[in-house]
Parts: sequence; C-alpha cells; structure tokens
Amino acid sequence: MKRSQNIENFFHVKEKRVATEAGSSEAERHVRDERNEQQSSLSTKLSADQDGGPLTLDMNTAHPQLKISEELLSAERVKDKQPYPDHPDRFEYWSQVLSCQSFSSGTHHWEMEVEGVWRVGISYKSIKRRGKERSAVLGCNSVSRSILQTDKKELLVWHNDNQTVLPVTRSPSRVAVSLDYSAGSVSFYEAGDTLTHLHTFSTTFTQPVCLGFGVYNTDPHSRVAIVKK
Repeated sequence: MKRSQNIENFFHVKEKRVATEAGSSEAERHVRDERNEQQSSLSTKLSADQDGGPLTLDMNTAHPQLKISEELLSAERVKDKQPYPDHPDRFEYWSQVLSCQSFSSGTHHWEMEVEGVWRVGISYKSIKRRGKERSAVLGCNSVSRSILQTDKKELLVWHNDNQTVLPVTRSPSRVAVSLDYSAGSVSFYEAGDTLTHLHTFSTTFTQPVCLGFGVYNTDPHSRVAIVKK
C-alpha cells in the first residue's frame, strides 16, 4: 500500500507543478502523456515481480476503454479511448486487464468491489490478447476461469467456454477470489462480514497465474476495484 500511495503522490505533485508553470491545454496534455508513460514504465517493472509485492493492475494489458486508477487498483469502463501507447500485451477488442503479478506457489486471497457488468478471474499470462474471438475472453478458453455478472444481474462461472449459472438471487457488491496453487483450486465468494462460497474450480496448474478483470459496459456503469490484496 505504501508503494501505491507514493505513486499517487508522485503524479499529484507532477500534475500540480506543470499546470502552475503553464496553465494551457498543451501543458495538461503533456502531463497526461507523461503520466501514461510513467504508469506504463511502472507496469513493465512490476510485471517482472513473481509471488511478491502488492497486487496491482498491468497498464500494458489494459484495453483502451478501461480507465485504470493512478494507484493501479481499479478498472472502470469508459466510452472514450484512453491515450495508452501501443503494446503487444494489450487487450485489443475485449475490455479486460490483467494483474502485474503472477503466482506459481502458495495460497492467495483477494477481494474486489464490483459494479455493473463485470468478470473476475484467474488466467495464465498466455491468454490471447488480439481479435474478437471469444477465446480471448476470461473463462472462455482453457487457460482461464472466471465469474461473470451479466446485465440481468445473473451470476455465472466460466471455464473453457462452458458456463454454469449460480443459484444466487442478489447482486454482490464485493467478491473474493481464493487461490491455492499447489492444490489446484480457485474459489469465488461473495464477500462481506462473512464469505459466502459461490463456486470452486479444481485443476492442476502448469503455468503461473494472474488475476484478471473484464469490465464490459458503460450502461450500467461498470467498475472493479481491488480492496484487499
């Protein structure tokens, strides 16, 4: 969390200084472009981390219509494309993003605030990034597993393009993912004062896995934010 606060403070000071020196739209664009470069550079550095450090989102994978927070903890679907630089790791068609960190051992637990139409999952880094094919969607291939809330407030779990509708009558505002790498299990929960189990996938992992978000709609407003890592 200390590193995220430092990142946020750095960008705040940088924006304030440039805007004071030159309060023009050109200066503001310069600050925005510089911030994107800084975030991209930071994502590249963090992508090298394995099994350690705070969980953050990888700007280099973020679809252009996902607005990533400065602390790299939340993704919001927006109408306008963000000025992200081209990158081979970026999702081209599906509005998704992966975490910088990947995990090849141990047990891990994350909680996210969720809103609108969203998908939260676990994936190998080898997930497809280009094209409109469903094989690039979290849970619609053999390398990822996910939970999805639809625009009809249905909850479904997905793996290898197979779906299971969950018998849930309310829409969660917070969900949790628990990973036990050696046991090969990924469990999804509704998070609150207590954890309510929703579904568990069992497998044998053969590659490091990372967390992934899909945030697909602007109406309803859709967002996923990491709140416990």
